[in-house]
Amino acid sequence: MTEFHISTVEHPKSDRLLAKHLYCLYPADDHTPVAITAILFMEPVMDHYPTLKEMGISRPHEIAHYSMHMDDKNRDVLHIYYNREKGSLLAASRRYEFGRSAKALHGETPDMEAREVFEISPFLLKAVAELDEIIGARENQHDQISALNAKLDDLEKSLQSRIEDIRDQLARI
Repeated sequence: MTEFHISTVEHPKSDRLLAKHLYCLYPADDHTPVAITAILFMEPVMDHYPTLKEMGISRPHEIAHYSMHMDDKNRDVLHIYYNREKGSLLAASRRYEFGRSAKALHGETPDMEAREVFEISPFLLKAVAELDEIIGARENQHDQISALNAKLDDLEKSLQSRIEDIRDQLARI
């Protein structure tokens, strides 16, 4: 008798389908169940990062970190660095340039001169917010893992201490 199960994996924030798995369980001649898994459909989740998608970034999970600096008084540069697998032909980093918009800032009184101020691109601000969300979620996960590892270490030490106390009591009896 053959039994089929189909399960799906969805992105927790956008309810987008990430993968669909087909599990086929059937008994072999020796009545041992065998499981076969096939990924039928997989789609990267980019709807949560529309600005990065518009910039051509299709693998946000590979972003390691980014840096941003002002190249000129009217231009910002954003560098995005990736964690690529060894031997990958994809670039380890990409550079994006964003123009700043000029805005005349008038003085408080009419006899003061107007100054020209350059504002950061709103598109760049959206991209940085999305990058912060990606990297912040990853750092939050690392913080949680570190905290759990510290709790585990404390528990191991206290259990080891308690075991030694019980062995000492047994040795005295």
